[in-house]
Amino acid sequence: MRMMHYWSCQVTEVDFVDLDSPSEEIVTSEFIRWREEWGSSFLPMPPSRLAVMTPSARTSMRDSATNDYISRILDLEQELEEVQDELDAERTARRESEPHYMVQCLQRQVARHELERERTQLDMLTLQGRVSDLEGTVDFVQDLLQSSEAARDALESTLADTRTRLEEKQIAWTQARDELDFLRAYTKSLINSSTGRPHDIVRLQRLVEARDDALIETRVEIEALHLRVCESGSDMPNAERLQLHRSLHRATRAQLVEAEATTMFEGYD
Repeated sequence: MRMMHYWSCQVTEVDFVDLDSPSEEIVTSEFIRWREEWGSSFLPMPPSRLAVMTPSARTSMRDSATNDYISRILDLEQELEEVQDELDAERTARRESEPHYMVQCLQRQVARHELERERTQLDMLTLQGRVSDLEGTVDFVQDLLQSSEAARDALESTLADTRTRLEEKQIAWTQARDELDFLRAYTKSLINSSTGRPHDIVRLQRLVEARDDALIETRVEIEALHLRVCESGSDMPNAERLQLHRSLHRATRAQLVEAEATTMFEGYD
């Protein structure tokens, strides 16, 4: 390692070898203090005249020390890599040449294959279980489909029956509506517009009124006959007796007609 030192503005070169000396960037405080006291020539500095180091000399020293140190480190690393490669190659060759190592490798491979086989068996068992579950699910779905088809057929049959019944009900309703319309028209034709009652009732009412008049006349005749019977006693002629019986018969028929008419009127009311 070469260090440049300016002594009283004069260049003094000192050659010394120090492979372990640190660079300018990683020197310790002791080394700096020693360098300030002794300088780079390993001799005490004159007390009367202090050494003055210029910036260019300091930079040159730092660069030189750094480059030498880095190149030495690179050389050592290269040698270390070469030795490591040789050691790895020798170790690999020795392992490949040893039967015990080969046996261990084969055993490890066999154990690995055994584990893979066990895992494969477990996977197969799991898949078989899943297949069984899927088969059960498929059977269940098929049963559901069959049940759904049966239910659909039953529903279609029920729907057809319901449609048939609905058509029959609709036909019956149409017939009933037609009959009702006919009855309404017939009833409307039977009602007398002047009285608001059926024509038969009006005719019957008129007949009853006529019968009432006849009944009143018959009663008057019966009362007159009674008076005559009471007055004449048993001396009444046969002709008068026959007339009395006819009058009584007409009165009885008039009473029957009056009773029937009253019943019919009550029913209509």
